[in-house]
Amino acid sequence: MTSYGFRLFKLTLRLRNGRLEIPFITSNEKESWQYSNHLQQILSANKEKRERGVPHVSEPEDESTNEDNSKPIFTVDEFGIMSETITFTMSYGVQTGHDLAMADPDNMDDEDLDISKHFPSRKYRGALIMPKGNGDKEAVLALECISRACPRSPLLKWISQWSKAAAIPAENGKIPPWWKLVGNPLVDEDTLTKFMEKAAAETIFLKRHKVTTDRKREVDELDLRVEITRESLRTQALGIVKQWVLGVRSGKKVEGHDAARSVALLVADELEGIDFDETKIEISDPISGKKKKISPSRLPDVFTYKICTANAPEVSVLHASIRAVVNRVQPNLSGTLDWSGWPPPKE
Repeated sequence: MTSYGFRLFKLTLRLRNGRLEIPFITSNEKESWQYSNHLQQILSANKEKRERGVPHVSEPEDESTNEDNSKPIFTVDEFGIMSETITFTMSYGVQTGHDLAMADPDNMDDEDLDISKHFPSRKYRGALIMPKGNGDKEAVLALECISRACPRSPLLKWISQWSKAAAIPAENGKIPPWWKLVGNPLVDEDTLTKFMEKAAAETIFLKRHKVTTDRKREVDELDLRVEITRESLRTQALGIVKQWVLGVRSGKKVEGHDAARSVALLVADELEGIDFDETKIEISDPISGKKKKISPSRLPDVFTYKICTANAPEVSVLHASIRAVVNRVQPNLSGTLDWSGWPPPKE
């Protein structure tokens, strides 16, 4: 049976490929700028445009041509505006390898359909909930989750790619600014605890990097993979994962070297003297059964707030549920967001 819910992501904004987080609203005596206005412009220019694949919004040499016909299709079907908030409906589909959609034998007039070149898709509803204050650096993406599927990555990457594509160089060669959205899962401790009760830590990854002699790039100097077989190590590894998640949620991320040192000591005392600088712990997702790699800086999209099964909820129910969960998960952040036009919160 189809299930419906949503996932929440804390959004930050970067100028081009910069690392610094910048405000969504900037206002002073000289100028006033709001990212929501820019977002409306790029959505208007690209609405109903069908894009193929998922772009790499980074340096030019990393960009994808997206020519492979097997890549998924993405489109923003429509969007609306509620004060600073952007609501939208998007479609995302992947070829399944099926050749035929068979007609119901009870309907004599129906014919089989050739779907070998089509991309079965669902429509996902969501909202980019912007802050209302000058200088605020955190927004929220709420995106519908349908039977475990929640295509957050293509949405944020195409929005960022469209912003980059709109930055057409001037005649003097100067490139206008463009903006990139970065999203991390937003989760409350209760949901995290329930998830961890059923999850299982499977593998530990540890790496140490070095810079090449020409100082142009980093390469792996040590790459250690440890399959977890001891139950005590499994429990300790899950405890570290929980600390990472809570750290990301609170904005206090664990540094790579510190995280790697803690994980290395779990594996063996002999690893204490090895200066690992990167670590990941692979866990089995109790919802999907798939394996997910978690690091101090990257959380997979596994935390779902369910609403109902069988039939999609009304948009007012979806919005009221989203507002209630944001209020509960992070009341301080919720107070900085623009909820104008939203229904009252309802769990």
